[in-house]
Amino acid sequence: HLLASWVISDSKGSMEVNTANANSFDVYPYHFVNRYGYLGNQSRHRLKLSGYMLFPYGFSMAVNGWWDSEYRWTPLDLQVPGMPWGELFLEPRGSRDAGVYHQLDLQLGKSLDVGPVRLELLARVINVLDSECTWDVCANVTGCGEDFELGDTILWQQPRHYEIGFRVEF
Repeated sequence: HLLASWVISDSKGSMEVNTANANSFDVYPYHFVNRYGYLGNQSRHRLKLSGYMLFPYGFSMAVNGWWDSEYRWTPLDLQVPGMPWGELFLEPRGSRDAGVYHQLDLQLGKSLDVGPVRLELLARVINVLDSECTWDVCANVTGCGEDFELGDTILWQQPRHYEIGFRVEF
């Protein structure tokens, strides 16, 4: 079984999806500049691939992979004199591109029938290609701590790692 999808879309607005992490306020004139534009989850193209194969003697293999085109971010000023709270977008929202994101995961399984119960032993490799894609960049014009300047990567995807486990079907 194999399932593949390709999505072409735009994500535009004036408020991010996660309102707990919202930087959209309504204090004029600070929060009325550059608010509308590409949101943080903007990625023009998304490709996804998921599937599995069943082999003789209870063996199985599964694959899960995806690729996202560049996402958008905006330089922010967090320390505007006189601004009561929030962030000031210094450019139109989503005006800068960050890196692409991709990952490939594989899983191998071996099932055993024990009476009416099926037990499956699983071994999984997450991020098989050991990609080091950018998840977030420093958007603050004054930098992010002592180590990061505007536009530097501050969060990467998790490196290759392994999991073992089991599944019980009854």
